[in-house]
Amino acid sequence: MREYVQYDPTGDYLKPPLQGFRLVAGTYEPLSVTERPEGRLVLYSAVLKLELHLEDGQLHFYATETGQKHLTHREAEQARLQAEQDRIQAEQARLQAEERASRETALTPGRRSACTALEAQLRAFQARRSPEDP
Repeated sequence: MREYVQYDPTGDYLKPPLQGFRLVAGTYEPLSVTERPEGRLVLYSAVLKLELHLEDGQLHFYATETGQKHLTHREAEQARLQAEQDRIQAEQARLQAEERASRETALTPGRRSACTALEAQLRAFQARRSPEDP
């Protein structure tokens, strides 16, 4: 193992709560950890080519060149669920607008079933979301 990192989310056991080590000539040497003005601890992993940030007890990964934060699994799942909900709602709104625009003529069975299917998808999606999701 060329590098390893330890972090203590509560700060009860490790001082500082973010530490890293790199194998150099058979011995693990500490990686440099810096504290940013806002209080986050940061270290660079040459193996991952990422910066590791300890922010409020949470470990986050940032692309070194762009500074872009890599989403955690939970954040990525929330973003995916939000995008799915947005897509369903946009499609539903489009179909409702079409329905309003063509009220003079009867809605074809195909359009009616598409509206019903999208409404069912939206209800199913909302039922899948956990109470803690935004």
